[in-house]
Formats: sequence, C-alpha cells, structure tokens
Amino acid sequence: MCPPPASGNANAHASRHQVVVIGGGIAGLTAVKVCQDHGIDAHAFERTEHVGGGWNHTYKNVRLQQHKDDFRLSGTEWHPGVKDFPDAKAVEAYIGKFVREHNLRGKVSVGVEVVAATRVEKTTDSRESRETNAHQPYSNDAEKTSTTKEKEKEWKIELSDGRVVRAEHLVVATGALGKPKIAADASAMFDDSFVGETLHSSEYYDAERFHGKDVLVVGGGSSAVEIAVDLARAADSTTMSIRGDPDWVFPRHGAFGESLRLCGGGDDAPLWVRNLRARATFRLKHGKLARYGMQPKGAPLNRRIVVSDEFYPLIAHGAIHVNRGGVKSVAGDVVTFQDGSKRRFDAVVLCTGYDVATSASAHPYLKEHLASVARNASEVDANLQFYLGCFLPDVERCSFVGGCFGFAAVPRIAELQAKAAVNVIMGVRPLPDAETQRRHIRRALAFHVQRGNTNVYTANAYYRELLEAAGEMRSAGAVHLGVKAKGLGAVAGVLGLCAKAVHAACHRSRRIKNRLERQNVHVDLGPAAQALGASAAALFAAGAGLSRFGG
Repeated sequence: MCPPPASGNANAHASRHQVVVIGGGIAGLTAVKVCQDHGIDAHAFERTEHVGGGWNHTYKNVRLQQHKDDFRLSGTEWHPGVKDFPDAKAVEAYIGKFVREHNLRGKVSVGVEVVAATRVEKTTDSRESRETNAHQPYSNDAEKTSTTKEKEKEWKIELSDGRVVRAEHLVVATGALGKPKIAADASAMFDDSFVGETLHSSEYYDAERFHGKDVLVVGGGSSAVEIAVDLARAADSTTMSIRGDPDWVFPRHGAFGESLRLCGGGDDAPLWVRNLRARATFRLKHGKLARYGMQPKGAPLNRRIVVSDEFYPLIAHGAIHVNRGGVKSVAGDVVTFQDGSKRRFDAVVLCTGYDVATSASAHPYLKEHLASVARNASEVDANLQFYLGCFLPDVERCSFVGGCFGFAAVPRIAELQAKAAVNVIMGVRPLPDAETQRRHIRRALAFHVQRGNTNVYTANAYYRELLEAAGEMRSAGAVHLGVKAKGLGAVAGVLGLCAKAVHAACHRSRRIKNRLERQNVHVDLGPAAQALGASAAALFAAGAGLSRFGG
C-alpha cells in the first residue's frame, strides 16, 4: 500500500493555492509533479487515507494490462528486474518511488474529500492580483477598473474537514473510473432473490474463499475476464454471463513469446494498420475465435482494452463456461439465462463497471457548473465532452487529468494532459474560444473509434493533438499530413510494383506476347511503373519532411 504523505507541511494547511488538484492517485500525483516542475504552487486532496488511487485496493493476482514501458510515471524509472507486466505490489512500489523522488509527500492531503468547488468573485489589491495572475491567460482585462480594488473569479473549494481553500485553477484528477456501479436490473435480481453470496468486482480479492464453489461472473469486461481466470484455479465451476458482443481479449505475449505493446503513442501507424497487426496476432496465438464462441464483431483496437493470456485456453479446456445473452431471472440459488438454461450457483460476482470520468455524476462537487454543460437538462446523468480530453468549454480555469480510455496508458496520458493544463495556466498555449472547442469536439467524435467518448486516445492522430497541446510536438497537423503522404506513397509504390510485374510478364511470356500480337494490342507499362515509383519516392520524402517539421 502506498504510504500517506508526511504531515506537518505548511503547504498542506494553506488557505490559498495557485492550483488545487482533486485526487491523489496516479493522475493527481502527476498533475502536482508537472505543476511543481514549472514552479506552480499546487496542492492535492485525496479522500482516502493513502495516495496511489486504485492500486491500493486491487485483487491479489492483478497484473498490468499494459507493458511497463508504456505505463511509465513522469521522470521515474521502474525498479531493476521488474517483469514486463508487473503485479500490484510492484506497481505500488513504483508509485511510492515516484512520490519520494519528486518530494510529493507534503503536497497531498489524505483523508480529505472535496465537497464542493464553485467559482466565486474575489476582491484583491491590484498589485497582489498582478503578481498572482502573472501566468493567468484567463484574465479578462476588460473587467479591471482604475481603482485599487478589482473583482475577479476564483475557485472556492469546500473540504470535508470544514476548511475552505481558494485557488486560481482547479485540476480534477479523480481518474477514469469512480465508484462501483451496479445496473438496476442486476441489483434487483441478485439482491432480492439470490440466496448465495453476492459481491461487486471491487470487493473481490482472491479465489481462496470460493474454493469448491460454483461461481457466476456477470459481465464481460476487463474485471470479469481477470476474475473469471482467477476463479477457474480454485472454484468448482466458473461461469460467465455476457449479455452483449464479447470483447477481444488480448494476450500479453505473442505467438512467439514476445511481450506485446498494445498502447498507441502518436506514431505514424494508422489505426487500420494496427488493427491488421492485432488480427494477425490473434490468429497466430489463438486461431479463429469463433471456435470459442467468442468472435467479436468490430475491429480489435476499436474497443476497450481487455488482456489475459489464459482466458481463451481456459474456455477451450472447459474451466470457464460462457453463457451468451445474459441473465433472465433468479430464484433462490438457481439462475435462469436468456437461452432458457438453468444452473445453481453458490456465489455471484457482479463485474458491472464503475462510474466514469465522462459522466456528470462522477463529479458531484462540480454540480453547479456541470448543470450548464448537460446536453439536456432532463438527463439524469449527462455525458461530458472534453476538448482534447481535458477541458470543458463552459467551465473556466478548470482542467481534467487522468480520464483515459482505449489503448493508451494512463500515466502517459495524465502527464500530457497535465502539461497541456500547465501550458494554459502559464499562457504558453491559450485555449481557443468555447465555440471553437465545441467544433473540435464534434470533429473528434465523428471518428468511430471514439464511440462518443472524447477521452479515448487509441487513434494516433488524436493522440498527436494532445502531444501538441502538451508542447511535445510542434504541429500535429503537419505530422498528420506527413502520415497521409507516406500512406499515399505506399499505395503508389505497390501500384508501381504491380505495373512493373505486369509489364515484365507481358514481355517475358511467349504465350501472352503472342496472344497480344494476335489481338493487335500493345502493352507498355514501363513508363507508368517508373512514374508511380517516382511518385512514391516523392510522397515518402514529402511525408518524412512534414513529420520531421511537425515533430
């Protein structure tokens, strides 16, 4: 378990900070560290008693889904000898190392929850205001008066211990996942009718207590797959109930034993090329997934990330039984499935997910401000749409860090989002106006891989836009054009090779040559092949130049 920050630091009890960070997990710690690197006074508040977020209460046998080289905290190396896919203890130790190396202990208050965060007017001396706002691009000079007093906006943060802290900027870093969520129909069926043990995946630790029992796992996502695999080692039987289309369950290692790196990083590979590679990996590793009754409909990387080396083999060996269609009803210890089959169970693990960072309900402390963001005032829970995945167009001086979905690593995305936020705070890269941000959001959501979520960073093109906002790329647009040019160059090159092959066949094959002569047809694809080859070379050169310029 990651240690709590040291107490007694004066910064922990200050009533004002330039930046207040909500959350002391990986995202919150990264945000504080990035602010610290730029000389910005930032302090985080964590509602639990320990920093590190979800890694303090995972189940026993959990391992990283991403390669450790993708899951890298800003400025900190993994301990020597750590495996490519570390377990929870290694990740906790890594987070602790990150906290120590960057002296973050005194900049996080634990056991303190943010109850409310609202924008209020403040009255300050004009000289103090100029000093405080030296890096504030949001300042509206038109609001200033010629008197020694002026009215500005600041964040008023109310804490669970009764204190009130004020800040110029707010960073929400509560992570991608929030409180456990149980669907109303599942809750009604199992809580009211099931006589065995029922628990949410967040309450699961290991399979020891289920030794010799028949266990049902409801769900088909990452937690469901990993828990089912864990249970298969101890339970008498393990059944999964999957209602929708199954996910692609990626292996950690390829067919030849190599460690796979699934996360994108803004490189040149288009999504369709990466999906082709992923399909090839599945075919080499597992053959046709249809033989497991688990063939997904969409492309592998167009979904959420689910990883397990043992899942498909355990299905093949009968250690995990999968029922497709979902649960119909529950009576006592008997569960009836939608296909009419029935089975008795001793325990049920509900892997029904968590609140996500893109829902308004995940941020109750911002209720006053998020009400205006809701697309429809009658919606129970509005879906939040972020500019670049970290800014809400209608909420000023507020950024969101750590909201990351798809095939991307949380620590790296959190670092980029934090750098983008700091660039805005310091005025290095001011935000465009709200309407421009909304237009960008609409364009981003037009890509099917986003699935209506502005925090999916699977596509390299979208990832590069965040790299630019973070100051790690000169021009994402130039790199994007470079990738397009190189893609066209590849097409021209293939066509050129085909033309050259046809030209050679027409001139070397006596049979083809005689037939063409009888039909009085003259074929000379040599010039076309040369032209296509020259075009390919030019496009590759232009693409490489644009990529170098943009990078």
